[in-house]
Amino acid sequence: MNFIKRLNEFKKMRVLMILGFVITLFVGFLIGAIVFDRQDGDALNVSKAGELSVLPTTNVEWEFKFICGHIEKQTGRRDITGLTKSEILKLYENADITFMDKDNVKISVYSEEYCEQHYLLVLMEGDMLAVMHTNIDTLRSEQLAVIPINTEGIDEGTLTELAAGKLFDSLSEIDAFIEGIDS
Repeated sequence: MNFIKRLNEFKKMRVLMILGFVITLFVGFLIGAIVFDRQDGDALNVSKAGELSVLPTTNVEWEFKFICGHIEKQTGRRDITGLTKSEILKLYENADITFMDKDNVKISVYSEEYCEQHYLLVLMEGDMLAVMHTNIDTLRSEQLAVIPINTEGIDEGTLTELAAGKLFDSLSEIDAFIEGIDS
């Protein structure tokens, strides 16, 4: 009988050990869920693990090469924090990353626009001249002003040049040019 009594105590102890293990496991999951509260969309992106990306502390040097031949250098991350080399090249199609490590990135971008030191005067339909200027942040040409003009007295060569776009270094040069062809 002593043997049966010991066997029953052993079974009870085994059940208590299993129950304790299950409770410990449940409490661990509960604490983990509270401490590491994540929504479904907050899952860590392990697909980029090991791939070098731009950190908030990374120094980024930009070199913009414009169609006029001028080069402008800037520093700052712009909108590339967290991006990998391939993602940067996808975002900036005419870019080349000349150097990249965790501390520094050097990016060279070729733009089909003129630099911000120039203004482009373009003849539009309806006898209108548009003053265009490149926005350095977007690397796109923006219209600054539209000027009505009488094209009747302007020679064909000047009209052809204006239709293609005539380059100026300042707005005062554009004013002087327009005054010259208006008279």
